[in-house]
Parts: sequence; C-alpha cells; structure tokens
Amino acid sequence: MKQDSYAARVLLNIEDGLDNFFFTLSNSHLVMKVGVDDARTILWRQEESRKKRAIKYLQNKKLIKIKRLGNKYQTILTDDGIAEYFRLKVLRSDLLPNDKVTMVVFDIPESQSNSRKQLRRFLDHAGFMPIQKSVWISPFDAGQELAKLFKVKGKNGWIKVFVAKQIR
Repeated sequence: MKQDSYAARVLLNIEDGLDNFFFTLSNSHLVMKVGVDDARTILWRQEESRKKRAIKYLQNKKLIKIKRLGNKYQTILTDDGIAEYFRLKVLRSDLLPNDKVTMVVFDIPESQSNSRKQLRRFLDHAGFMPIQKSVWISPFDAGQELAKLFKVKGKNGWIKVFVAKQIR
C-alpha cells in the first residue's frame, strides 16, 4: 500500500479512532468531564509534573547533576547514580536457569578496604548473598551488567564475575 493512498489514510484514521476509543475507556470519568483533548492535556501535564518531581528527587539524593549548557540542560550520573543504575539493572535481571548463579569473586587490596566495604554493601543491596567474605552469588542473570559496572569503576582487575553451575 502506498503511504499517501486513500486506503492508507483510512487505515490511519481507523487507528486514530481506536486510540481515542481506548483512551476514552481508560479515562472515561475525566473524558466525560472535560473532553478527549483536554483530558489528554491534563494527563500530559500530570506526567510532566511527575517527571520534574522525580528529577528533583534524584538531585536531592545526589544521584544526578544537572548542568546548563546555553539554553539546554545536560544530566550527568554521579558515582552514586551509576551504582544505583546498575543495582536497579541487576534487580531487574531475569532469573538464571536452575542450578546456575551469577558469582562475584574479589580480592581487593587491604589498602582499598573502603572499596571492599562499598562493594559488599552494593552486592547486598543488589540481592546477592555471601558465600564467603569475598564470594557472593545471586540467582539473577546479572553478569553482563556487573562486568560493565566494574569496568566503569576501574575495578575489573580485582573483581571477577562468573556464571556458575551448582553441582549437587
């Protein structure tokens, strides 16, 4: 079908009509009160307000920084923001098949004891369980995300990530 054909325009109108129909169904009270167009505007403004509050929250938690560059803004993740991003990615990872786990093994020098404590706290908050002080496991397929995090943090020489199979 040609994109500028009459049939294409009819198909697009049908889709637009369905979109309005489903929007009206899911927001019937608001649509009955103010109409479809005003309901869309109200919901869009509410969404924008939620985004602004979320950005302010992230700034207050020091997870992001906002820099103004002329008439544009740039959002930058802080170190804590990077850690939280990867923690959330790990928590959203799919489960590995039965008997498999993601295993993190680390040997961080004594002079870097603060880094070791931060790593243990991160792994604990990301749902990992300690097997030993420097060996942690999780049933989630988080290896790729963790490898990225450790590479970004420059710790991949001290930390190794494996997918392991438990032998019973």
